[in-house]
Amino acid sequence: MKNIDLEKTYNFNWGKLTKDEKSVFEAFPKDYQDFLKENNGGMVVDEEKCFFKTDLVRKFDDGRIYEGSSNGVEEFLGFLSYENEEPGEDFEYPMSILHQHYDRHLEEEFLPSNVIVIGRCVQNCLIAISLNKHDFGSVYYWEWYWQYPWFEEYFQTRIKQASKQFEDVGKILENPDHPKYQKAFDALNYATWVKVAPTFTDFIDGLYETNNEDD
Repeated sequence: MKNIDLEKTYNFNWGKLTKDEKSVFEAFPKDYQDFLKENNGGMVVDEEKCFFKTDLVRKFDDGRIYEGSSNGVEEFLGFLSYENEEPGEDFEYPMSILHQHYDRHLEEEFLPSNVIVIGRCVQNCLIAISLNKHDFGSVYYWEWYWQYPWFEEYFQTRIKQASKQFEDVGKILENPDHPKYQKAFDALNYATWVKVAPTFTDFIDGLYETNNEDD
């Protein structure tokens, strides 16, 4: 895995983690665990060197169509104890994986089960890693503007395809006790995330320096 130039990284404090927090850490793929031990989060020193591609398609009312886009990583979140540590000031220091996950992301209900945000990109877009068996270690991208008109067709197509797995997905999601609720919830949430790499190592090694012509 290539090195990323980071600043304001946290010390990795295994001793401060609770038993449950250690279990979360140990659930991560080994390449990502190794990254956190060496670089526990960090602000990217040169964002122009940390760009990655996505297959997002944007369509505008004037007929313009852009197939594929890119974004740059601004920060990698740190793995800090939720019980015993606090992250530094937002946008000055990296956010905390566990603090964001438990204080914000679970409540916002936009993540599939066992998918955890690990980085923030330009314009508050996010990257996450999956701990699910079927896509373990895969890295995903969440576009902040996914509900805006220029992305509507792209994401609505994905959501409709995901909905076809269920006879009446709307009815299922009205009842959290429905036996298919979690499966439907995850399927629709996965439709709003775009896979960008099969492993964390592939994601890091695929980061490139933009020529300022990337969309």
